[in-house]
Amino acid sequence: MEGCVIGVEQLIKLTLTLARKYMKLGTSRFDDAELQSISQKIYTFAGTLQALQDLLQEDEKDKARLQTLNHLTEPLNQCKEALGLLSDQLEKPTFIKKHLTGERFDSKLKKSLSVIKNAREVIELALLSDQHTILKAVEQYLAVVAEDVRDIRTMLNENRKQLTELKLSREQEKVIQWLQYTDPSTNHNTACELHEPETGNWLLQSEDFTTWKQESKKFLWLHGIPGCGKTVLSSTVVEHVKAICKNDSQCQYVFYYFDFSDSKKREVASFLRSILTQLASRDPKVLKEVETLYNQNDCGKQQPDKKSLLSILLLVLRGPLRTYLIIDALDECSQQEEVLEVLSDIYNQCSEDVNILATSRKEHDIELRLDGPDGLATSSIDIQHTVVDADIRIHVKACLVKDVKLKKWPLEVKEEMEDALVGGAHGMFRWVVCQLEVLRKCLRLPALRKKLKELPETLDETYNRILLSIPEDYRREAYAILQWLAYSMRPMSLAEVAEATTVDRDNQVFNIENRMLNISDILSVCSSLVTLSEGGATLRNDHTEGTRELRLAHYSVKEYLVSTRIQESQAEKFAIKETEAHEYMGEVCLIYLLYFNKSDSIYVGAWVDYPFLQYAARSWYGHRRAISDASSRIKGLSTAIFDTKRGSQFINWLRLHDPEIYWPGVNLEGRVRLATEPLYYASLLGILEAVEKLLAAGADVNAAAGYVGRTALQAASERGHLEVVERLLAAGANANAAA
Repeated sequence: MEGCVIGVEQLIKLTLTLARKYMKLGTSRFDDAELQSISQKIYTFAGTLQALQDLLQEDEKDKARLQTLNHLTEPLNQCKEALGLLSDQLEKPTFIKKHLTGERFDSKLKKSLSVIKNAREVIELALLSDQHTILKAVEQYLAVVAEDVRDIRTMLNENRKQLTELKLSREQEKVIQWLQYTDPSTNHNTACELHEPETGNWLLQSEDFTTWKQESKKFLWLHGIPGCGKTVLSSTVVEHVKAICKNDSQCQYVFYYFDFSDSKKREVASFLRSILTQLASRDPKVLKEVETLYNQNDCGKQQPDKKSLLSILLLVLRGPLRTYLIIDALDECSQQEEVLEVLSDIYNQCSEDVNILATSRKEHDIELRLDGPDGLATSSIDIQHTVVDADIRIHVKACLVKDVKLKKWPLEVKEEMEDALVGGAHGMFRWVVCQLEVLRKCLRLPALRKKLKELPETLDETYNRILLSIPEDYRREAYAILQWLAYSMRPMSLAEVAEATTVDRDNQVFNIENRMLNISDILSVCSSLVTLSEGGATLRNDHTEGTRELRLAHYSVKEYLVSTRIQESQAEKFAIKETEAHEYMGEVCLIYLLYFNKSDSIYVGAWVDYPFLQYAARSWYGHRRAISDASSRIKGLSTAIFDTKRGSQFINWLRLHDPEIYWPGVNLEGRVRLATEPLYYASLLGILEAVEKLLAAGADVNAAAGYVGRTALQAASERGHLEVVERLLAAGANANAAA
């Protein structure tokens, strides 16, 4: 009988949990009363079960009475199955949307409710009756619910199978999300939007490309000058091989775009992870290999090393399918020597059916590895302006037809523009884009013809003119924007950049009144030097203009801004130096965070109202650590963030972002755990000036903090902050403290 008591206890827990879940579903489009009745019936059944449990405990020494109540075991088991079905349905979002809160109520649920209702009546009778009455009631109950129970068991078996598949699918999705560090499809989609029909056909119809496409183990290298349209050509190739693979099950394609404007998309590890993600999303065998890697990395709590990623990639590329691998902008990879070595491994160690196409500028190191005496490339194409100019003419014609302002000019004027632009381009799409932007601003024909006669000869001269054309009143703001876009820790949204420019660095204040009335004005301030991208919302999953990424329009823009060439030009005031940029951005982040120094400063929806919060919280210490010789000003600010006597800015920062977590969440509603020692976090991040200030103020050097109760010394040691480790040891940190 002890088993019956335990069974009743379990049923009560299951019933109450289930009732609460159904109560939380909210309103229903078919019938609120129907939905509410489910939870009410379950709650009522829970009350009956509670009465039964009380009786079992009261009569635990009355064996005859307990023997009588033991006849309820079968009805209780059937109720457990019925409740199980009700519970299973809540695990299926599509079922909830369609049959519970949607317009059609699932009649099958009524079978479960019927079983529960009849069982409740039997149990209530058993609480008051003798053995004979109970036996008779149970027999009648079993006869009445027999068909419903059979249906419930059938549905349970089906549900268990579906839920197992759903759980497996969710686990696989989790693995894919863990592996996918960057998404090259955003670059691909942007490039496709820039493509004009018929452009790039010269490449697709060339002998070198046809050979690469049709024969085995081929490596084609496309190289050209900055701005000649290599990325758009890459997207054209991707779309071409996509169509081939769609009609041929024996081949597959993968692609990657290295991207100067996103530090993550410049890494070799990101390239390997992206290629594996694409393959694993299509092939269960590849996914199985990735799942093994996921499990080896503590079920996704750690990140895979490049050696393991490459090992799996080499393994799966030795399969039976022909693989087309397209890689754009090798020159924009920050680990150039390493990526060339990886390509060498892929080409030399994989099957005959791996064909690689890569684009880049004709840089010496790349040329040596790809097109030298022992180069990887089986053929190469120099993108000459003689072939590109035809594509440029198609592009210019399309702009003169579609552009709202340019299409209004008479035909003969448009022909003048076309000839001048194609003649001056010398194979540079990027140059043409900038000139079209200038011509759009011309209001009268004489002004337009003057611009056509004075077209700059080079991209450098083009950028120089654009910078000098920025009104004096907006130059400081434009310079700030360009610094953010050149050296931000990650791509930033338009709203984030606009908010960052409201911070007064000189007076160290953030004033809401400094906000732009229309954040889109940034685009006009910086003209064709910047562009909006659909690269992924950094604040939330929508596609409003404020959350679209603001980027430098082309790699050549950043190159010019950080070059010595700009320092020798009239636009020298716009020259950007990396260390100075990081110092500026670090200070702005800290000034912004120090504004939120009250206990109620952070609330649900705060980073919608204050769009720079997310970036500032997660990136300030990255900018600080990028400065080797920091000024006293940024040292003072980075120390102030840890000063709990100053206000709640430290706790508020931790609520926004905990640097101890790989992919941080937000804790805008909940409380931060108590073990939030400022010294621990300053040591974890390697902020030496803050560590020294906190120790001088009497901070406990051996206090345990963080998620696992580590000391500041353990945190600094793990992150490799040697100077901080030495300072903590000098202050008496216990090197033998238990981890």
